[in-house]
Amino acid sequence: MAIEREVAGLRCGEVLAELSDFLDGDMSLERRAQVQAHLDGCDACERFGGAFTAAIRALRQGEPMPPSEASIAFARLSVRLENAGRVGDPATGGFMSGTEHFDQAAATWDLADRRVLLAHAVAEAISSRVPLSKELNVLDFGCGTGLVTLELAPQVGSMSGADTSPGMLTTLAGKAESQGIPVRLLPLTTEGTGDLGGPYDLIVSSMTLHHVADVPALFSRFVQHLNPGGQVALADLDEEEGTFHEDAAGVHHQGFPRNRIHDWLEDAGFRAIQVETATVTAKEGKDYPVFLATARRA
Repeated sequence: MAIEREVAGLRCGEVLAELSDFLDGDMSLERRAQVQAHLDGCDACERFGGAFTAAIRALRQGEPMPPSEASIAFARLSVRLENAGRVGDPATGGFMSGTEHFDQAAATWDLADRRVLLAHAVAEAISSRVPLSKELNVLDFGCGTGLVTLELAPQVGSMSGADTSPGMLTTLAGKAESQGIPVRLLPLTTEGTGDLGGPYDLIVSSMTLHHVADVPALFSRFVQHLNPGGQVALADLDEEEGTFHEDAAGVHHQGFPRNRIHDWLEDAGFRAIQVETATVTAKEGKDYPVFLATARRA
C-alpha cells in the first residue's frame, strides 16, 4: 500500500473521506478545487482502490469505461465538473440553463444519499399530514426522478409527474416501469408552462418552488387544477443565505420565509393553511430546515 501523502494541503485520508461529496458536487467551489488539485498531483491515490481509483484514472486520461460501479462514479464526477465549469452554448456565454443542468444530472441524481433521505422525509411528512387514499388523483409538480412520486404512488389512486427536464422524466419512466408503478408523465416547457392535466385531489411538490420565478402565479395555477376541496402539500427550503446551491442555474429564490408562503397561498384562494417543519437536511456540515406547506382549495 502506498504511503499517505499530503498534496495541495490535503492528506489522502482526508480526500477519501470527502470523495462522495466531491462526486456529488456537495462542497464549496474552493474545497472542490483543493480536492481536485490533490487528485491531480497525488500518485498515492491508488490506495483508495476500487471504483474511485478507476474513476480517477479515467478522469485523468479521458478514457471510455465499461459499465461498472467505476463508470457510474466517473459519470457523476464528469457531470459535476462540467457544471462547476459552467460549460454550455457559447452563444449564451457558456452558462447552462436549469433544465440542461437537470438533464445532465438525471441519470446519477439518485446516487446522492442526501437527496434520497430528504425525499423520503418529505414523503413521510406528506403522508402524516395529508390523508392519503386510493380515491385520490395526485400530481407531483417538479417530480424530478420521482423520489417522492414513487413513494407516494402506492398510497393513492393515480399519480402524475410534471417536470421541465426530459432527462428527469426519462429516469422516472424507467424506475416506474421497473417497479410496476403506473405514473402519467407531463413534460413542461423550460418556463414551466404546459398542460398539467387534472383536476386533482392533491398536488405535491418537493424542493421545486425555489426554481420557480413567479411562485404566487404558480399557486393560482394550482387552484385551477384542483377539485373543490383539493389540497396542496409543498416542501421547500426555509430562507437561507445562498449557501445551499453551489450551482445557481435555475435558482430564483434562496428559500422562503414561511409567512410569505402562507400569504401567497391565502392570496391564491387557499384556506386551512399550515406551514410546519418537514425535516432538516444537512449539507457540508450545515443544517437547512425544510418546511411543508399544506392548504385546501376553498
